[in-house]
Amino acid sequence: MTDEKLTEETDLLEDELLEDSDSEFATDGIDETPGAAFYQSEITRLSKERDTAREEMLRALAEMQNFRRMTEQRQIQERRFATERFVRELLPVVDNFERTLRHLEAGATVEQLSEGVKAVHRQLLVALESQDVRPVVKVGDKFDPEFHEAIATGQQEGAEEGQILDVIESGFKMGDRVVRPAKVRVAQ
Repeated sequence: MTDEKLTEETDLLEDELLEDSDSEFATDGIDETPGAAFYQSEITRLSKERDTAREEMLRALAEMQNFRRMTEQRQIQERRFATERFVRELLPVVDNFERTLRHLEAGATVEQLSEGVKAVHRQLLVALESQDVRPVVKVGDKFDPEFHEAIATGQQEGAEEGQILDVIESGFKMGDRVVRPAKVRVAQ
């Protein structure tokens, strides 16, 4: 077989294959296969949609980061304000302690100093209460491990078992949360 004859037979086979494939895809003489222009316009449309969605996502992400930053700054400012308010309530307590010390140096009596210290103590408790901080125990209460820490036991006439005899170190709670349990001596 010569090259010329081989080329002719190959061309004939290709023509037959093309005719067969055209008949499979053709419907009523209308070519439904989209052309390159259609695909290019779809690619362009989808690229624009992708770019728009990406821009919207980046905007939303930036807004979220700005919101998070503003929230953190607001929380820091609120904590500072709360601390500042509490400090303002404590400053008169400090002033009264300083007055008491000056009276001590000036020769005040023990009774006068005792009254001054008691007044400052009451003032300090009021300042703590303004922050919802309250003592959790008093002598005679029933021992509760949620609020008390027993560091000693003892006996006392008339005291029931588990009754608090002495408060060694005051305990406090803020709202419903125990900030520091009271250290107490409990009756056996």
